[in-house]
Amino acid sequence: MLWEQLVDLRDLVYTDTMAELPAQRNSVYLGFRRGSNTEYAVVTAQSSAADNKVSQSGPAAAYPTTSYSVEDIHDARDCRAAAAARAARVLGTDQSAERASAQLGAATKRIKETVAARRAALVQDEQALDARRAALQKRRDHVNDIRARTEALGTWERECAAKVDSARVSLDDMHSDVCRARSRVLQALEAIYPIELVDARELLYSIAGIPLANGVAPNASKSELDDSAAALGLVAQLVVLLSTYLSTPLPYPIVATGSRAVIKDGISVMQGPRACVVFSLTRFTLYGGRGIEHYRYEYAVFLLSKDIEQLMNAHGVPVLDLRSILPNLKNLLVTLIAATRYP
Repeated sequence: MLWEQLVDLRDLVYTDTMAELPAQRNSVYLGFRRGSNTEYAVVTAQSSAADNKVSQSGPAAAYPTTSYSVEDIHDARDCRAAAAARAARVLGTDQSAERASAQLGAATKRIKETVAARRAALVQDEQALDARRAALQKRRDHVNDIRARTEALGTWERECAAKVDSARVSLDDMHSDVCRARSRVLQALEAIYPIELVDARELLYSIAGIPLANGVAPNASKSELDDSAAALGLVAQLVVLLSTYLSTPLPYPIVATGSRAVIKDGISVMQGPRACVVFSLTRFTLYGGRGIEHYRYEYAVFLLSKDIEQLMNAHGVPVLDLRSILPNLKNLLVTLIAATRYP
């Protein structure tokens, strides 16, 4: 070593050409290329004594830090060559060189194989990383899509909830209007078909001034049968109107034609009083008289009572006696008018 010196490149003075640098002995000229420009600086052995002190405190402190001439450099090279020749003679240069060359080749080959394997592994890792990035991006897109759909569903749900609330308010208003209209209709029916108590002891009621007894007398006179037919015709009309206004279907349809009302039963099969005679007729008259079997008249009255019972059961009105036609109708009207007046 001719001389050693620690140099801070930031402290050097740079010029554009080497001609501008001072010509000094035992100096090192440095050239730094920055793009298309080259700047030059010079470092001499005597430029920084402090740096020499720092360098001497390091591992190279045993080497001299004095300057040497070109002849000294040539002498040092000759000494190095002589030392190399002596080492070659002592160690056997040929065999050692061959062995070292073989070892170096094997080590180089192993290093190249290791480098190739690591490069291949690095490529595989990069490919796996790219695949994972693609999968992650796909999952992010899927999550964003789900989030957008969830927000859309939330907006739609809120809109539907608002519409449902508005519809519920409208329905409540309509229900109130319907209840008031139904109350007016029922009051009108009560006025058109007034049902009044005639005899409390026999529980005898009348409709529109026509009394109607509970039950059918088998030996009634013609006038009694006519009164009963007229009263049952009014009851039939009232039952049909109540079924229509209350939206309650009747199990036994009624054809209200004044005092000659008819009720239908499509599923009954009745056996008549004559032997071995089976009647499958479905129309039963709500009036008696000449040519009308009494049992068919009684069965018609029974079917009318069942229709009234269906109306009362559908609207939560208890039935005390199925045979009491007018009391049941009166109870039904009073209860429904009170319920629709205060829904």
